[in-house]
Amino acid sequence: MRNFAEYATDLDAIMEQVVLPDCPPPIFALGHSMGGAIAIRACHDGSRWFERVVLSAPMLALRSSRFMPLAGPMARILRMMGRGSAYIPTGHADSTGSEDFLGNVLTSDPVRFARNAAVLEEAPELGLGSPTIAWADAAMRAMKGFAEPNYAAVIRQPILMVAAGRDEVVSTPSDRNFRHQSAGRPASHSTGQPARDPARAGSLSRPVLGGVRRLRAGHAAFLTLSAAAAADRTGCARKSRRCRAPSPCID
Repeated sequence: MRNFAEYATDLDAIMEQVVLPDCPPPIFALGHSMGGAIAIRACHDGSRWFERVVLSAPMLALRSSRFMPLAGPMARILRMMGRGSAYIPTGHADSTGSEDFLGNVLTSDPVRFARNAAVLEEAPELGLGSPTIAWADAAMRAMKGFAEPNYAAVIRQPILMVAAGRDEVVSTPSDRNFRHQSAGRPASHSTGQPARDPARAGSLSRPVLGGVRRLRAGHAAFLTLSAAAAADRTGCARKSRRCRAPSPCID
């Protein structure tokens, strides 16, 4: 990819061709990590697709480290040398999330980790490998723009940002600074108790917590039904191995 403007083009196409024909406004945006960065960029550039924006751990900056100041220039140099399509150093084609739970930087919730691993095992085509050098260069330039003092101030949509206290990928302090730069318009920032998983963050309002509980209850019900359906399919197969019905039989 050349830059994050390509994501804005994709977003415009999805809104015009998929969303608006069936979903009249008002429309709320929900974005996580890079999706949050794309939503913020769209709002900054004047897009009025969304009336409200809710972001989970938006990728405004990566977690600080002693090598981080070198990452941007290094990615730019490697890209100019024609290495843009290669994976970043130490990167690989294996799906993110296929590693062991211990030491992973994406979530501290073993149940969530196991669920994601099961999804990848069932549908490996949904997995994502490491970023390429070209993507890293584009991301670094986009995040540099987010850090400009007046970037947040021109965004007019109300934004709720939820971040984790121990996020090991994106920078929670950068999310907080972005919220402070947006003074003068409705905005909110919530940082949970120390945890790597934004979905487990505290300090949320009762309606938000209620929505999270209902979402988890619905997900648990879905898993229960899926397990029951799998058991029914297994029973049918035992009765007749010639049966190729795509769904459980109803007795």
